[in-house]
Amino acid sequence: MCEGIIEKRKSQFTMVIQYEGQTYNAHCPTTGRVGNLDLSGRPCLMSKSSDPKRKTPFTVEAVSLNRPEDTDKSWIGINQNAANRYVEHFLTNGGFADMVGTGNEVHREQFLGISKLDFLVGNTYLEVKTPLQHLQLDIPDYVKTKKQTPFSSTDRIGKMVAMI
Repeated sequence: MCEGIIEKRKSQFTMVIQYEGQTYNAHCPTTGRVGNLDLSGRPCLMSKSSDPKRKTPFTVEAVSLNRPEDTDKSWIGINQNAANRYVEHFLTNGGFADMVGTGNEVHREQFLGISKLDFLVGNTYLEVKTPLQHLQLDIPDYVKTKKQTPFSSTDRIGKMVAMI
């Protein structure tokens, strides 16, 4: 991991970041907002890709509300794919047994009709969400915020089910 500073959110999937005096486009692995935060000027942790065909050399894995010069930072993970890897680990190692039972094969990204869901465990489909809309932490005065927008994960899953 390396640490950079976010200049701006360029698009749904891209952030412009500063790293070692250079400006780069970096993949943003969360499609929605991170709370109501303006992440410009915030520190970020990034992983570097070794794939020469990739459009962006970095992926932003986490952001901090600390100042860039702070030595002891706290981090907010924003990589939704990482959350799926964590859930897969627990599923394959007996976690969530009360929900999906035990001894079932775990399959990633399975289609149900025209919708693709994160997991199929036995006969149970499982969709993982990493809600970053409402952060349960104190926002320092020096961090800029944006107007809060409504979000409903229930509405979103309803739309996915309607496509089946």
